[in-house]
Amino acid sequence: MSGDTATDAAYGAVSVRASAARVVSTDTRVLFEALTGVYCALGFDAVGD
Repeated sequence: MSGDTATDAAYGAVSVRASAARVVSTDTRVLFEALTGVYCALGFDAVGD
């Protein structure tokens, strides 16, 4: 969308208003597992320190 309502209407663009995302809860286990996966994918799990 260009911000120009005449141009947007000509291309069939629809303006939608949405509220900001809201975090209801978090789970650190999911974050930890994601980071562990990236760590292993990069090969850092082979380092034995």
